[in-house]
Amino acid sequence: MRKNNKKLSKNRFKNNWYVEIEVGKKMHKSFAETERDIGWQFTLALKRHFKLNAHMNSEKSREEIGKDLWQGWTISTCGKRINWVMGFRGNRVAEAASIIGGLGGSAGKGASKVRGDSNYYQLLRIKGLEKRRKNSIKGEKTNKNNDSI
Repeated sequence: MRKNNKKLSKNRFKNNWYVEIEVGKKMHKSFAETERDIGWQFTLALKRHFKLNAHMNSEKSREEIGKDLWQGWTISTCGKRINWVMGFRGNRVAEAASIIGGLGGSAGKGASKVRGDSNYYQLLRIKGLEKRRKNSIKGEKTNKNNDSI
């Protein structure tokens, strides 16, 4: 029996790869943990959802269409053309999380989080300078009065 069931369940379903399968007008999306597993998921999805039999053959028919995004095609055993798009979404999840984190709220960093604008900070600095000058003038007056006594 495994001791760390919670830890296993957290790390078990990190599916960073996906494949979109298109047969005619029908479409299906499958996910996998590694690029190697995508070929297996591709075959299983074809059998389950389209009742077809084919292998992905990703090295021969793959062409890159974007960052972490490829497209290709294969032919089933009955002669139907199967188009597919494969992608790595691990980076996209992190990018989406950073975009969502930047929306709303007052915590965090970034231009949208700045309290006011540059004028706000300039006014704060000027007020601080004026306050220090007044205090220094008062200090000089009290020192002069103390010296004369």
